[in-house]
Amino acid sequence: MDSSRKAAVGLAVVALVIWAVFVMWWAQSAYSAAHHLSATDWQGNHRTKVRLLFSACVIGGLPPLGAALGWVWGPLTAPSRPAALATAWGFLSGTVGLGVCALIEFGIALSRVEFVF
Repeated sequence: MDSSRKAAVGLAVVALVIWAVFVMWWAQSAYSAAHHLSATDWQGNHRTKVRLLFSACVIGGLPPLGAALGWVWGPLTAPSRPAALATAWGFLSGTVGLGVCALIEFGIALSRVEFVF
């Protein structure tokens, strides 16, 4: 195995591990939401469902989108580098972008916290 292929496999494995953490976090959130439905607050249940679907689209779509962009853009910018390495870099950057989105969401959630005494 040459060094560029080893690097591509290593980057893809790191990205998959990080991505698996986000998928498990989403699954735990969905499981918790499914077991804490309100019998009377249908609007709250609907908002929770919409947020979970949006999160699923972002979690399931951003890393593969990064991989697809890396696969297309990588050979155009540096034809001497293999496409697998550019795809792995794109996948990793999509996964890191997912982490940035999660941090932004966490910051927004913290800014909306209200303490009522």
